[in-house]
Amino acid sequence: MFLALEGDATVPVGSVIDAAHGVVQLTTALAKPGATQTVTVWDGTFKVGQGRRGGGITKLILRGPRLHCQRPGLARASAAKPRILWARDHHGRYTTHGANSAATVLGTEWETVETCAGTITRVRRGRVRVRDLHTHRTVIVTAGHSFLARP
Repeated sequence: MFLALEGDATVPVGSVIDAAHGVVQLTTALAKPGATQTVTVWDGTFKVGQGRRGGGITKLILRGPRLHCQRPGLARASAAKPRILWARDHHGRYTTHGANSAATVLGTEWETVETCAGTITRVRRGRVRVRDLHTHRTVIVTAGHSFLARP
């Protein structure tokens, strides 16, 4: 079931939000009672996740049509456009998850793109800590740079 959101609305954890043609400000709870954080998200579809153990880390998990790559790892055109998600926060506790990496923000504006070549994290402002889920390597990506985690 799809619902159009206007103004303030409560969205349960596990909801899928389509911000491909709009902008969403998502406010979530932190571990400290009454404390919140806000992220602005646009240009993509994502699922909202948040751990039960507290800490307030909010996961933005890329969603959308499955990519149909000709062969794994090749950057050839696919039947579906890449999964893209832009986000901006101010030192919140957020991670974006693609198939090949998870990016933890460090107060920034960043983009996560899922392509046949892998998951690309691009940073416009600030820094992002990116964990390659296949090599288990973690890198810090700074403004003006990107990191590609291959399948």
